[in-house]
Amino acid sequence: MLSPPEDQIPSDAFRSARSKAFSEAVCLVRDRYHADGHSLWDIGNGLCENFAFDVLEKAVGPDWIHAEGRDGQNWWTLQTDSLILQADEDVTWDWDLLDRVYGLSVTPQDRPRFDAIARICPGHVWIFCDDLHFDCEHPAGVDSFLKLDFFRRYHDLLNLNAS
Repeated sequence: MLSPPEDQIPSDAFRSARSKAFSEAVCLVRDRYHADGHSLWDIGNGLCENFAFDVLEKAVGPDWIHAEGRDGQNWWTLQTDSLILQADEDVTWDWDLLDRVYGLSVTPQDRPRFDAIARICPGHVWIFCDDLHFDCEHPAGVDSFLKLDFFRRYHDLLNLNAS
């Protein structure tokens, strides 16, 4: 099984048993996708929704969809489209929602460089659980979806093109 690097694993005090179960499920499902010939790039760019659903089935059970986001459940799937505001030609992340629900506070002066990613509108699906964001490249979870490599690559590409 592909294990996350030790420096990416939050301390036991920070992670709940549920987020550990998600981490293990991500690794198991990722191994299965690799065995079927899919790379991390394949999973993150076209198979991410199926991957997230398979992880949830492994971590929560086959009826996961009936419990997603319900009272007392601190996990759900996220997709790029649900976090973006579009008014006329102005496209931005929903910064109020991101701060209120996900604790993602980005200063107004830093927002334009991240809003450039929103304008590209890269489609991605991942899992949020216990204040961590999980996808195939981050089985240990990260504290901000903008730290997922999927979004970091867009950020790096935009910075490279701006130079």
